Amino acid sequence: MMSVHASESDLTDWGSLRYAPRERRAPGGARYAPWWQRVSAFLIDTSAVLTAIGTVAIPIAVLAGFRYNHPSDTAKTWLTILIIASTLVVGAAYGIVLEGRSGQTWGKQAVGLVVVAEDGSPCGYGRAASRELVGRILIGGFAWLVVLPGLLSYLAALWDPQRQTWHDRIGQTIVVRVEHPDSGGESLAAPAPPPVPGAPEPGPAVDVPPRAPEQWRGFGRR
Repeated sequence: MMSVHASESDLTDWGSLRYAPRERRAPGGARYAPWWQRVSAFLIDTSAVLTAIGTVAIPIAVLAGFRYNHPSDTAKTWLTILIIASTLVVGAAYGIVLEGRSGQTWGKQAVGLVVVAEDGSPCGYGRAASRELVGRILIGGFAWLVVLPGLLSYLAALWDPQRQTWHDRIGQTIVVRVEHPDSGGESLAAPAPPPVPGAPEPGPAVDVPPRAPEQWRGFGRR
C-alpha cells in the first residue's frame, strides 16, 4: 500500500500568520455590527420617534388653529423650534432608557444588534447617556451644522477597527451582533414516525466501515 505523509506546508498554522485573513471579534467573541445593519436600525428608530412626535404634535397644531388660520411667521418659527426640540428630547430619552436597560432600541432589536461597553460588559445608563446625549445630540448636532463632520461621524464605522462612530467613542461603547446560542446539541430533525403494529423490531445498529470510492479501488496494486 502507498502511504501518504503530510508535507511541511500542509502543517502550517495559518492562524498564526500575521497577514492571514481573519474576522476581527469584539471582547467576548461577538461580531461587530455591519454598517448597513446599523443604518437600518437607525432608520427604524428615527421612524418610531417621528411617529410618536407626529401623533402628539399634529392634533395640537390642529387645535391651535394652524390648519384653518394663517399663522404668522413668528408662530411658524416657534412651532418649528418646538418640534425640533421635542424630537431631540424624545430621541435622547428613547435611546438612553432602552440602551441603558437592555442595550437595544427597537431598531437594534429588529436587526439583531446590541450596544455594550468597550470591554463587552452591559452598556448601562451612564454610558448610554454619554453616547446619546453628549455624543449624538450635542457634539453630533453641532457637527451636522457643518454637514461634512456630521456625515463623517457616522461613516467612521466603515473604517474604524472597532466599527465605532464618534458617539460610540464618546460613550465608550461598541455595537455588536446578538449571538444566539446553539440548541445544546438537540436535534432539529423531524420526529420519527410511530411504529407500525406487527412490524419486526429493528436490530442493533452495526458500524459499517466506509467503502473507498470507485476510482481509488486497487490503487497501489501492481
